[in-house]
Parts: sequence; structure tokens; C-alpha cells
Amino acid sequence: MNLSYFKMATICATLTFSVGMTTLVSCNQPKKGTGDEKANANTSNVESPLSDSLKVENLALDLKKLKPLGEAEFKAKFSKTFNGFQLTDVQAYEDNEKGSSAYAMYENGEKHIYLSIADGAGAGAEKVRENMISYLEIKKDVQPRDKTTIIEYKGWQSFFDESMFESDKMTAIHYLEGNRYNVVAQGTGVTLDEMKSFLDKLSL
Repeated sequence: MNLSYFKMATICATLTFSVGMTTLVSCNQPKKGTGDEKANANTSNVESPLSDSLKVENLALDLKKLKPLGEAEFKAKFSKTFNGFQLTDVQAYEDNEKGSSAYAMYENGEKHIYLSIADGAGAGAEKVRENMISYLEIKKDVQPRDKTTIIEYKGWQSFFDESMFESDKMTAIHYLEGNRYNVVAQGTGVTLDEMKSFLDKLSL
């Protein structure tokens, strides 16, 4: 089994609100190192996720106090043209019980970027917490040459994937925007660098 494809499937399941991801990642056991150098490395790896976990928990508590965006307000956040791409479709949904969400499609010729965004305010805070904790769990298994990886982006651990670019011209970045919004960005015909350049300029 290709580990990158496996990670892609599991993280997508989480971000499309599957409840199975938490159980799956909790079964992954941290690798044990041997020797002083590996022991030191493992100690460092353990300390970082612990502090990151506390940071996530505190963020979720703060987000629960906020009011989710309304439909019109959410839609207004998407520009008709953005970084060379044209907005071709946008939808938004207001839900105080589950959290508000929005979907947008940007196109530039044969290049497409699809954004699925969940507002982490109010009820959406729990999904923010689950997703961010999942990234920390997945990071334990990332290898240096993996084309699916977890790296820090916009202040938080984020999911970067280019494992399917050579075969299907698909890339993905999943991250937290503005300390509030779960963003799932899927690209077709867009390299990972192009996707990042697009998201670098995105502000919600």
C-alpha cells in the first residue's frame, strides 16, 4: 500500500466530517528509536506535539464563543477574480448547530482550484480541534521523501499532498486559515507550489 495515498484518504475522510479518522490515527503508535541520537530526536518529537495539542485545545475553546458566519457574509469573502483565477461557483450555508460552511471553484484555463471551507466558530470548533489533532498524529509517520507531509503553514500544522500529481495532476493542501477556518484546497492541473502561492494570498 502506498502510504501517501493512504494518508490522503484518511485525512480527506476527516475533513469531510467522517468520525472514523480519530479512531484510525489513534491506532498509529510512535516509532521507537535506538541510541542516544534517536532518543534525543524522539524526545523532541514528543514535546512539540504535546505543546501543539494544548495550543489546539485552547483555540477550540476560544472558537466556541464566536458566532458562525451567515450565508451572505460567507459568500462575500470570495473575490470574483483572485490571483489570476476566475470564481465560477460559490455556495454558502449557515448552520448554528453544525457550523457554517462554504464552497468555491476557481478556474484559470485548464487549472482548477476547489475550496471547501468550514467556519470554526461556535459548533464548528470541535471539527477544528479534531482536524488539527489528526495532523499532529499523522505527522508522526511522515518520512523525509514522502509526497504527503505535514508542515507548519500560517501558524499551524497543515496537510500538503502532491502524491497524485504525476498520475492525475491533482494536489491538495488542508490547513487552518485565520485561526478559524478549516480550508480544504484541491487542485487539478495545479502544482503544489502554485496552490501554496494561491493560498498565501487568501485571507478570510
